[in-house]
Amino acid sequence: MSTPEETNKAPKKKQREGIPLERILIALGLFGGAILIFMGGRTLTERLNLNTIPVLGEWQAQRKAWRIEFKPDNTIVSSTGPSDPKATQTWAAGNGKYKLDYFGTLWVTLDDGRVFMATPSPQMPNRFDLIEQATESVTVFERVTQPKPSSPAASK
Repeated sequence: MSTPEETNKAPKKKQREGIPLERILIALGLFGGAILIFMGGRTLTERLNLNTIPVLGEWQAQRKAWRIEFKPDNTIVSSTGPSDPKATQTWAAGNGKYKLDYFGTLWVTLDDGRVFMATPSPQMPNRFDLIEQATESVTVFERVTQPKPSSPAASK
């Protein structure tokens, strides 16, 4: 017969081999979550239309004697002069800086502290509406087309 000490012993369990199921589920969950975040981010960025219009060069206001030259070093030269000799108001003479943000919005800051904003459109690359932030007044600018130099052969 068996002694009472032998009957109280639990049967020996076999040591489990391999990777535990819990670790596999956690790894799959992390991998699946990363894929979902990647796909969601990709979908969001596909919806953004990041068309930036080059603004370098000279621009002339339509109804004002205001000319802005955008330079490659993100500075501007703004010049005014009344088109009417009796007019005494100048619009925004001076210098300043500009920047294009991630969404293609043009921000112009003049040296006198005035801030302007425009959103150039791919449909009209040679025109934009510059909006002063303080007064919300709008000035329409058009690109100044440079005259093409005539070739020396054409002048003979």
